[in-house]
Amino acid sequence: MKRITQTFLLGFLFYSCGAEQPSSIDIEGESPSNKLSQEKALSILQEEYTGDGCSGRVSSYTNAAFNKINQYTTELALFEELSNAGLVELNIGYSKFGYNEASISCTEESIKKYKGFKESGSGTPWVLITQEYATKVLGISHNEDETEATVLFETISKETPFYIIATENGREKCPLGDLNEREATFIKYDTGWKLKKED
Repeated sequence: MKRITQTFLLGFLFYSCGAEQPSSIDIEGESPSNKLSQEKALSILQEEYTGDGCSGRVSSYTNAAFNKINQYTTELALFEELSNAGLVELNIGYSKFGYNEASISCTEESIKKYKGFKESGSGTPWVLITQEYATKVLGISHNEDETEATVLFETISKETPFYIIATENGREKCPLGDLNEREATFIKYDTGWKLKKED
């Protein structure tokens, strides 16, 4: 009987000690790191980063004079696309010679977002036709207390809505697909990591 009791106590102690170990491991595994992960940084950058863009000349006027009817029809359709998106104000009328003409000017939204032009006319004004978008995080450096992080990342230039009316010279000046390396600063708040806004 005494041997049975000792065996039972030894088994109970062995079981108790063994049962406590997973609990300790689970608690350690639940401790979150204060560091900003590459996945989180890229997610924030793709949502909030507004990088450098390239301004190029665009067509803001078209008419159906002489042999330009097909060109007028094509450009008018592009103007209407931008107008329907709320980016330009479209003016359609007749020239003093009696042929159809159309011109556009940027809305307040596109002036702010794409550095658009205010006046319509027969010129080729400037507007952002490409912008940079974050594609990949190349590295992250944290300060000592892990409350601030510097993120090195790669961007690629993609077209803005105004690219469809860019002139040939504008497209040559602002090629698509250009890759660049940029840096951004992140600050850790009690609600999580936030991208620091540049002045």
